[in-house]
Amino acid sequence: MKTKYTKLMMARVSGMTLSYFLTEAQVEIDGKPRLRYGAAVETQGGDRAEVTDMYSEKAPAEEFISKLRRCLVTPITLKDVAYDEICSV
Repeated sequence: MKTKYTKLMMARVSGMTLSYFLTEAQVEIDGKPRLRYGAAVETQGGDRAEVTDMYSEKAPAEEFISKLRRCLVTPITLKDVAYDEICSV
């Protein structure tokens, strides 16, 4: 299954528009297909970063994306923020 992107939020910072996406992909875990969720951030200029396969449930992924929007996370810093999020659990 290809990764599905659903735009959830937008924000403006320093004259730049950021779009925040929920990612959804099917991966095999123990030989069985499972849905996994993550996030992507994109600027109107096309700069993009994504972190997939972070969550097994949709709600925590949506909460993470809300946090990204509140903190105005850009594509450049997304992976660092995701790493911090994973390490805090």
